[in-house]
Formats: sequence, structure tokens, C-alpha cells
Amino acid sequence: MRVLTDSSEEVKWLESLYRLFIIPDTVEPLAEFYFKLKFTSDFGVYLAQHGLFALHAAAFRNKGGLGILLVGASGSGKSTIAFSAFSGGYPYVSDENVLCRRDVDGIRLLPFVNQIGLRGDAPGKIFYDILEHHPQYTFCQIPADIVVFPRVTAGRVSTLESITDRRTVIHTLLQNIIWVNDKVLREQQAYLLEELSGLPAYSLLLGEDHKQRPQVAIGVLNGI
Repeated sequence: MRVLTDSSEEVKWLESLYRLFIIPDTVEPLAEFYFKLKFTSDFGVYLAQHGLFALHAAAFRNKGGLGILLVGASGSGKSTIAFSAFSGGYPYVSDENVLCRRDVDGIRLLPFVNQIGLRGDAPGKIFYDILEHHPQYTFCQIPADIVVFPRVTAGRVSTLESITDRRTVIHTLLQNIIWVNDKVLREQQAYLLEELSGLPAYSLLLGEDHKQRPQVAIGVLNGI
């Protein structure tokens, strides 16, 4: 693997991107924080070298002040839940990629800001650009308190089930962490994943009521 230690224009570009993720503790407008970019291998490595690891997830803070990390593949419902949280005025981090950083008090969740991709009745996704419609919106960082795995079901009512088998939690997290191709950094990712797997975890089973009124899921998660 190529080590990113030189002073090339590429590294300067990576440094400028990295600075976007260092969010101050005080909440400030971060309009300049937005950009449309998929993770490149070099960018993922650069973030990891600075203690930031990417997870395919969404995150927001619920009514009780808990940091909710929603982990799941495309189609699991996490983007719809994240959009409902944003629309309802809840502190919102991201709906697709979340950056995780270990702090002295636990794991912090930082935004990787992009458009929210929502699935409608038609094939494909409808993309909602938050900063286009809400240019003063402030993205935030929150602690990781609860891990939730949403999944669409055929049930009538959305329910929340506690997960007591830690292996189930680890298995799902393994599928959704964006691994880097470096042994030392992967070990650090594994430690962070292990720490995440020790948090309270739930399965959120999204029923027909969620399809009719997506805000239902927020109500369920506020009950944790």
C-alpha cells in the first residue's frame, strides 16, 4: 500500500478534506462542510491515519438525548428514519456514511455529509440535498450510545427488540464498516468495532405503519 506522507498536491487535497471533519465542540453553521464524494481508498486510509473510521450507517440524537447509530445495508430503512429525524428537528449526523472516532468518553459519531437518498414507489432513489433547501442547517457530532439495526418486515406494527447475542451485533457491524487495506489501521478499526459491539443494541422491525407514516420509527426510538 502506498504511504501518504509526501507533500504532493493529492496529499494537500486529502488534508483539506480531513479538516472538514474536525468539528468544534460548539455548534456552528458548517455550510462549507458539504461535498459530494465517495470514499476513495486513499481518502479512507488518510482518515484512518487520523483516527476516523467510516461506517455504512445513519445517526441522530433522540428525544432522550441518546446518540442513535443506525446500521444497515441499502433498503434497510435507515435513510428514511434519518430523514424523519432531520425533518422533526432532531440533531442529525448523517444518513449514509458516519465517521467514528474514539474519545476518552467513548465513541463519537461525526458526519460525512451527502444527499439523503430516499426510496419511493418508483425504481431508484429520490435525493434530497439538505444544504440546498436549508443552507443554514448545522450538522453535529454526537456520542454513540445505542446501536440499532433497522429492517423492513411484513408486520403491521413497528417494534424494537433487544439483541443480547453480541455475536449478532459484531457480525452485522463487520458487514458495514468500511475497511482499509492496512494491517495496523485494520486492527484499530477492529478495536473500535469491538467497543461498538459492547453498546446496547436493538433490532428495529419496520412494519406497515412505518411505510404509511415514517415518523413512527422515531417514536419507537424515543422510547428507548
